[in-house]
Order: sequence, then structure tokens, then C-alpha cells
Amino acid sequence: MDVVIANTQSNNIEIFIRYDSGGIIHSHTYSTGSATNPHSILVGDFNHDNQFDIAVANYGTGTISVLIAYGNITFAPQINYQTGLNSLPKSIVVADFNNDLALDMIVANFGKDNIGLFFGSGNGTFTNQKTYLTGSGSRPSSIAVSDFNNDKQLDIAIAQYGTDNIGIFLGYRHPDATRQKAVIPGSELHPCLIALADVNNDNLLDIVAINVTARSINIFLGFDNGNFSNAIRSATGNGSLIQSFSIGDFNNDNRLDIVAINIDGTDIEIFLGCGNGSFADQSTYPIRNPYGSQWIAVGDFNNDNRTDIVVSNSFSHNIYVFLANANGTFPTPVEYSNGDEFIPNAITVNDFNNDKQLDILVVNDYPDHRQLEIFLGYSNGMFTNKTTYTIPLRTDYSVTLLAVADFNNDNQQDIVVCYSRTDLIGIFIGTSLGNFASEKIYSFETNSNPQSLLIGDLNNDKRLDIVALTYTNKVGIFLGFGDGAFELVRHYSTGDKSGPFSIGVADLNNDHVLDIVVSNGISGSIDIFFGFYPEIFFRHLVYATGKGSASHSVAIGDFNNDTRQDIVVTNSGNDNIGVFFGYGNGKFQNQTTYLTGIGSRPQSVAVGDFNNDSYLDIVVANYGNESIGIFLGLINGTFSNQIKYSIGFGSRPSSIIVFDFNKDNQLDIVITDDGTSNVIMLVGFGNGSFGLLKKYRTGYNSQPCALAIADFNNDFETDITIANCGTNNIGFISHYC
Repeated sequence: MDVVIANTQSNNIEIFIRYDSGGIIHSHTYSTGSATNPHSILVGDFNHDNQFDIAVANYGTGTISVLIAYGNITFAPQINYQTGLNSLPKSIVVADFNNDLALDMIVANFGKDNIGLFFGSGNGTFTNQKTYLTGSGSRPSSIAVSDFNNDKQLDIAIAQYGTDNIGIFLGYRHPDATRQKAVIPGSELHPCLIALADVNNDNLLDIVAINVTARSINIFLGFDNGNFSNAIRSATGNGSLIQSFSIGDFNNDNRLDIVAINIDGTDIEIFLGCGNGSFADQSTYPIRNPYGSQWIAVGDFNNDNRTDIVVSNSFSHNIYVFLANANGTFPTPVEYSNGDEFIPNAITVNDFNNDKQLDILVVNDYPDHRQLEIFLGYSNGMFTNKTTYTIPLRTDYSVTLLAVADFNNDNQQDIVVCYSRTDLIGIFIGTSLGNFASEKIYSFETNSNPQSLLIGDLNNDKRLDIVALTYTNKVGIFLGFGDGAFELVRHYSTGDKSGPFSIGVADLNNDHVLDIVVSNGISGSIDIFFGFYPEIFFRHLVYATGKGSASHSVAIGDFNNDTRQDIVVTNSGNDNIGVFFGYGNGKFQNQTTYLTGIGSRPQSVAVGDFNNDSYLDIVVANYGNESIGIFLGLINGTFSNQIKYSIGFGSRPSSIIVFDFNKDNQLDIVITDDGTSNVIMLVGFGNGSFGLLKKYRTGYNSQPCALAIADFNNDFETDITIANCGTNNIGFISHYC
């Protein structure tokens, strides 16, 4: 196959044709005319002559240019189709939308907030444009098509730069009837590029969107009903501004990868796919004359069953071809130039001369004219001299809390998040594909600012409910219906100026109904709300945690093996933890405290048996002194002095969970460090001691602040989801990767 490039500045397209021997020497160029500013290019057989024709979106002139092929690398004079005054067409796709066996064209009109559909006649001509609105200020910038809901009708996905979302149009069995079915939220800032691919190997197409401002690649995993999950984000690096990207399996592991190039063109970046919708950190390959590289395309140029890469470079007046090695790496690229006036831009690849070899088509921006150039390809990755044909061309709130549970009893894990400085929680329902449905929002009362979050069946109906604390001194409860939906919130007061901060749920009085424990940071107390079947909670008892204690987090466990639930609380203001032993009837002894160190400011707490002595131990995140502390449980319900583990200079450990992550039957510890934006995993040795296993970067200034674990991708491995307060998103760490 051959490669096609659109050159924006020189208003042309260029085709690189591959030969069976030799290198890429020259290309075929086709001018698209003055001031056309071509932004996108696609190929297809528009007149059923088994020759590939070309369609170009001309951003500068508001037209689509169609070039009908003669079959000998020449083309008929272009035919222009109007997209509207100031329409700024930015992306184009060809496909048969009305099932008449003739290819149609659809274009994203960035300037008019619509998409335009041109129905093909089958003889190389097209109807006038039929438009579909994408929403005021949406600025559609990239477009892709496929059958999202398995009804044998093509559907459309659009990156909507202006409204920070993805638009979906589902096709009907009617020649010109499409409608906007849904908008996928959570695509961060300015999704300016989009593509479709099955990145998690579930035989359903997913959406890959590049968000330039957010410096991320966002993956929206597809469902079989035409809906998509919220974004799975992979950072592209601080300072990155991706100009172009493509998708292919670069290391032959049957998992799709992503290759991208930044606007400064210093290198190409490859993100290897994990096969579950997530991607590893990028590998970079430098470009010899770096500045100005803008567009990228992929294909097997030398018939070795490996995916190769071609890059256009407008500044250095050349293109680069990276031929893949057997291990998925790339050697120094081969550079091809067409002279100092050669300004290649958009590119695409296809077999333009029916020799079963990929060719390259380039849009070339010469200073005084624009044209298309075709480079015919050979089977070993080399290309012919060019033949030139002149063708005239004219986000919002931080996520501070989250929890994981199966809200709709489908054996898939779902997610609930709390948004700081709002009255909102968001529910993401998991699917069997390892992704999540669009977010459902539920509200507390005004100015609630939820502080803590837990899940449990509070009314014994075998359906999970959500309980959270609010800034307005309330416990808020959302009773679940068992299908992923919830009732409106019910509020229970914790007392004026109590400052509830953390919450625990357990059956404290052995009546088989869950009770609620609340730590109050301002009043320095613990509140217990006893559950009364079926659903009502009453405030009953208060236990002091000490003046100025600023109680922060609670956990529950049977610390003295008397089959009664006990409570541990972190007292951030007094640099200690407090343990309350339960009597089994809902009442508790006064607290026993254990020091965590001067200035430690303990925050999160978790419990587990770290030394296999059948007594629960306590681990605490000491936010103020860059450490975690371990308190080993003793036989009489007391605890050892704190064993401190330093997390590192500049760290601020804030959230903590325990689990056996490496399957050695010993509990491990995972900590969020919002000081250095890391998630830190400590491996347990089974004797109460721990060692550093791994650090995971969560992104520049992401400030991870909450953790939850579950098997999100059904690979029988435990994954981690992180709330990143600094970057207002959810991150995932897959065990597989």
C-alpha cells in the first residue's frame, strides 16, 4: 500500500508510492489551489471502477474537493462541493451510510457547529450537503464512523472541541435519517482528534480522543448498545501538544498501540496497549530534523507483517519513514525531501495503483500554490520518484472521594465519586467489558460539599446503599434500587458545628442491621447512628476523642478477638489514634490513644493482620511527617508502639488501603502521596514488616487523594482506581500492566 499526505500550508496533497526495491526518493504531488488550507483527506472508490479516488476537506475555502482517479496515478480535475460560508471543514470520512453500495462523505464543520453529509451517486458525484447540528459552540473537529450498536447501520462519533465532549449520532434504516443520540461526558479539555479502534479486544469499537489542553489520550470503551464508558486517561507528558496520532499493533502482541507526534515535532511517541483499554507510558523515537513534524500515518510498507510509521515535517521540508523492527522498536527513520519548498502536511496511505503495495499521499503547501503528491510504494518499504499533478485547493470540580461496589447485581464493579465544593456524587456503572457507562449524577442538599463516602446495605433489602458525610453537618444516605439507580438523599444531622469528616459502617450491636460511625473533627467526637430496620437512623451516643483532636478517619474491626466490633480513629489535631472497644450492644469504652509522632497529622487508617498472629493490626497515613505508621495488635487488645516507615522526602501520605496484591498470602499496603503525585505500594513480608514494591506516577500535580480496588477488566487481577484531586479525574492502575 501507499501513503497519502495532506499539506496544509502548501495547499496540496502528496502520495508516496512504494516500490519493490530502493528508498523513498520522491513523491506524487497534487495542488489543491490557493488558500484552501486542506485539513483532512480520505480515499475511496467513488465510481465503482476499482480505482481509489480522493476527497479533501478544505478548511480555508469551505469546500470538499473530490479527485476521480484514472488508474495511472493521474486524476481528473477536482470537483468542489460547498460546506457553507465560514464552515471551516476540518475532518472528513467516507463510508456507505444509506446502504446503497455507493460511498458517501461526511465532514466535521468546525465553524458551523454541524456535520455535513454528502450522499454518493456511485458515479463519482455527490448530492449537496445535508447538515446535522452538533450543539452551540461545539466546534466539531474530528470525526469517525462505525456500527456502535450492532444494528448493521453506520454510526458517527465526533470530537467536539468547544464543548469538551464526544458526540454520537446513531444511524437508522432510512437513507438520510441520523440523530444525535447521546453525548459522552468526561473527555477533559478540548478533544481535538479522534479515532475508532478495539483497544480492549472485546470485538467492540472504542473511541480514542486526544485532548490537547489536558495533555492526555482518553479512551472511551464501547458497549454493544452504542453507548460508551467515561474516559480512561493516559497522560502524554508535561508540555506535550499532540498534533497527530495513529493506531496500530507495533510490537505484534495482538494489542493495539498508539503512536503520536507533538506539535514541536521533536520525536514520535508510542504508547503500548495493555489490551484492556489502558496504555503503558510512552516510548520516544527522535526525529533527526525535529521541528515542524505534524502528521502521522501507519501501514506495513515492506510486507513484513509489522506496522511502520510515516511522518510529515513541514519545517524541514521532508517526510520520515520508520520501518519497524521485529521487537516493535524502530531504527533511525529514513528521511525523504522534495526540495526546500516542499511543505508536507496531512498524509494518508493506501494502494493507489493496484499493485498491492502501500503508497503515500501528501498534501503539500508550496509557497505559491498547493498540490497533492503521490509516492508509489515498493514491497521493501521504498518508493518511486514523485509525479506532480496541480489541483487547485482553496472541566470543573475535583474528585475527592470514591468507592467501588456492585450496585446493580451484575457481578461487575461500579464506581461512585464525590465532587469537592459541590453537592454532587457521580455513579459509573461497570460492564462486562471492563469499562463504565456514562455518569449518573445525584445531589445532596445545597452547599453540602461531601467529605467521606462508604457503601453498605443499610436497610437489609439486599441492595447496596451509599452513605456520605457533608460539610453541612449531616449524614446523607442514598438507598439503592438494586439496578444501579438510587432514591433521593435522606439527611441525618451530626450536630451543629460538629464537622463530620470520616465514616464507618458495621453492625455494632449484633442486630443484623448496619450502623454508622462518624468522626467529628470540629466537636472532637464520634457519633454512632444505629440502624433500625428497615431504613431509619437515629442519633444515639457520642464519644469524645479529645479537645482539639480533629478526628479525621475511622476504621472498624475486632481488635481484641471478643467477636465485638471496635473502632479506631485518627486524631489529626492531637497526633494520635484512638481505639474504642465495643461491648457488643452498641456502647463503647472510652478511647485508648497511641501516639503517631509530633507533627504527624495522621489522616487515613486501615486494619489488617500484618504478622499472621490472628490479631488485627493498624496502619495509619501520617500526612505531616512523610511516613506511615504500623501498630501491631497484641494478645490483650493493646497495641505496640508505632513502627514508622518513611515514604520519601516531600511526600504527603493521605489515603491508604490494604490487600494482598502479589498473591503471596501476605497483606500489602497502598498509599496515595499527594505531595509527589505518586501511588506507593509496600509489600508485606508476613511478620509485620514491609518493603517498597513500586511507585506509580499519577501525573504532574495530580495530587492523588483517594483509592479503591476491584477487578475492573475481568482478568482476575485486582486493579486500583485513584481520585486525582489536582487534575480532577480518575486514574486506573491495572494489575496486568
